Amino acid sequence: MKLTFLGTGTSTGVPSIACDCETCTSDDPRDKRLRVSVLIEHAGQTVIVDTSSDFRQQALRFGLRHLDAVLVTHCHADHIFGLDDIRPLNFRHGPLGLYANERAWRDIRRIFQYVFEPSHFGGGLPQIVPHTVVKTSRTCESCHANPRALGLGMFTSKEHPKLEEFRQPAEYRWDRIVDEEGNALQATTVDGARPLSREEMDRIRNAPYKLPAGATR
Repeated sequence: MKLTFLGTGTSTGVPSIACDCETCTSDDPRDKRLRVSVLIEHAGQTVIVDTSSDFRQQALRFGLRHLDAVLVTHCHADHIFGLDDIRPLNFRHGPLGLYANERAWRDIRRIFQYVFEPSHFGGGLPQIVPHTVVKTSRTCESCHANPRALGLGMFTSKEHPKLEEFRQPAEYRWDRIVDEEGNALQATTVDGARPLSREEMDRIRNAPYKLPAGATR
C-alpha cells in the first residue's frame, strides 16, 4: 500500500491569506502546504480520502490520471469543496463511487444540491455512485472517555486558543495521560500510555514533517 499526502495544511492553507506570521512568510518549501487530502494506492486501486478545496491543484501536481473511489471523512469546507473537480475524471472514466457515513451524506446532498437536483448541465456535473459507510471509525472520544475530547497534544491551555473553552488552568498540559508516578490523568484505552518527555516533545516539534493523529477542530 502506498499513501501520498497531497495536502497537510490547515483549513485556510499554509501560507494563509493576509497572515504575517513566521510560518506564512517563510521561504521554506515545507511551509507551503495545501489543504488536507490523502491518496491511497493498493492492489491496482486508487482511492482519495477527501477532496479538499485544493483538489484540482493537487491532482495536477501529482499527475493523477484515474480514481476508483472517493472517501469523505466529514464535510468541513476544506475537506469537501473540491468534489466538483472530479468531473474531468468522470469525462474519461465514468462515475466514481463516493463513500461517506449518513451524517456526511446529509451535508453532501445539501452542499452539492445541484448534483442531485440538477437545474443546468453546462460544463457537466460530477457523476457519483453513492455508498453509505455504516461502520464508524474510532474517535478521540472513544479513546479518552470524554465527549469533548479534541485529540490535541503538546499544548497547554494558553498555547492553543481552541482549548480555552475547556476552562482548564493556563498551564494544563493536554498531552498528559498519566503523571510521572503512573497515576491516570485522562482515561485511555492504550495500555502503558505515558506523557511525552521534554526531549521527545522537542524532537517532534523540530521534525521536518509531522503527521497529526486524530486532530480535529
